Amino acid sequence: MYVWRIIGQFVIHAGRFLFKSENDAFIEDFRRHVLKPARQRDQYHIAERYCTELIRNHKNLIVESPGAGSRRKKIPRTISEYARRTKINPKQGKILFHLVSAYKPDTVIEFGTSLGVSTMYLAIANPVANVITVEGNPEIAGITSEGFKAYNLGNVKMVNKLFDEVIDDLAREISGNSLVFIDGNHTYDATMRYFNSFSKASIIIFDDIRWSSGMMDAWNKIKASPDSGKVIDLFWMGIVFPGPKRRVYSICP
Repeated sequence: MYVWRIIGQFVIHAGRFLFKSENDAFIEDFRRHVLKPARQRDQYHIAERYCTELIRNHKNLIVESPGAGSRRKKIPRTISEYARRTKINPKQGKILFHLVSAYKPDTVIEFGTSLGVSTMYLAIANPVANVITVEGNPEIAGITSEGFKAYNLGNVKMVNKLFDEVIDDLAREISGNSLVFIDGNHTYDATMRYFNSFSKASIIIFDDIRWSSGMMDAWNKIKASPDSGKVIDLFWMGIVFPGPKRRVYSICP
């Protein structure tokens, strides 16, 4: 049933992209600066090089997923295997990079560091931004922190705690120009809590918005919220610019 629901949503999403013309200034600006920037940036190749190094690292580790909404179990795995299974798609990484580069948030908060590839895309796009990333697994957090040091990412602060332990404190870090990237705990209740807690951010990004039926239900509720402002549905990633005058854009990047 869930697979057919995904297929149905993909058909609807593709149809909106093919037959609905979006030509207002906001979405054209988003396309020009985030999806198809005229000039490609050399900086994000740092993140790609770091990802390649992780894939070549065959050191053993134990991965224990601390949060709900994860299919991963406590099993021995190499850094290489873990990197292959958890690394962000390069296209999505570049979208993160260009979002930060274009909108220049002062504060960036990431839930779900993993091995830090997505963090690098976020951090190198604006070296003066204060980047806070949360990872619940202490071994993964330690490996990733060493990677940040090796690449001189001095604007990144690693927080090795469970999401629920820090969400209230981090919500207070939100200023008038903040970006929040959420890549973890893909359940309905958790997703809605993140949306409500960070509704004062300038940009909220949800990864894997069709990861599960609960995540899809949460995303559909967020899209329908009068406080969502401008919402961009990229099918696997959802981006919210909170505010009044709700409008939803479906785009196939």
